[in-house]
Amino acid sequence: MKKSFFVLGVAVAALASCTNEEVVDMPQSRAIQFGTFVNHSTRSSVTETTEQNLQKFFVFGNYDDSWTSVYTNVQVDGGTVGAEGTVWNPTQTAYWINGKKYRFGAYSNGGNKIENAEFNATSRVLTFPNYSVDNTKDLIVAIPQEVTAKEANNGPVNLSFYHMLSQVKFTFKNTDAYDYTMKISDIKVNAVKTTNVTATYAESGKPDINWTTQSVSTEDYDFGTLGDIAEDFKDATHTTTCFVIPQSNENLEVTFTATCY
Repeated sequence: MKKSFFVLGVAVAALASCTNEEVVDMPQSRAIQFGTFVNHSTRSSVTETTEQNLQKFFVFGNYDDSWTSVYTNVQVDGGTVGAEGTVWNPTQTAYWINGKKYRFGAYSNGGNKIENAEFNATSRVLTFPNYSVDNTKDLIVAIPQEVTAKEANNGPVNLSFYHMLSQVKFTFKNTDAYDYTMKISDIKVNAVKTTNVTATYAESGKPDINWTTQSVSTEDYDFGTLGDIAEDFKDATHTTTCFVIPQSNENLEVTFTATCY
């Protein structure tokens, strides 16, 4: 019997104030909005975030030379079709201030909020302390170019999301007869699973991703069970995939149990 393993590296302004005497009506065209694109999606058995299934993300935003906060981990959802394509609206409305510079950072963790996420607008770095991989969540980030607000006709901020996690894929291939059953269970990889990670703005548009993997404790990634690899290979029946933290594979430990009957 031949076992083949394939390790795949994947991968504004302040809110308008008002007083009891006056209410300021800001036109919707002045509201900050976002447009999105998700890079490098691949077909796999894990739930990878793509343009088709991205439903919400979270954003940080700062403006002016002092980088005053506009958004702090604010949810953005409900992409609606506008004149310029798909437009996303933050659940907290904020407005452009003419001539001011803005910096943004955004992420999606399978649609889940990371409570301790941070964004440093000065250095343009998104930080996720003590991030732990969950195979149901694909972590993607976007740090766009700095934007200077105009008096009118400010388009959506273009967010190009990039994947921060890799994928490890196991494929088992049987070269013997198919008249028996061979189950592969308890497929595990022992490696770094919880650690700190940063994403830093880069002129290319793709953030520089840095995972802390040196001198970090390891845990098991669970790849589940393949019911029968002795049957004829069909689609992905002999394949299992898992999100993992990108790291050197020199010290990875792979274990599994094979049962014939």
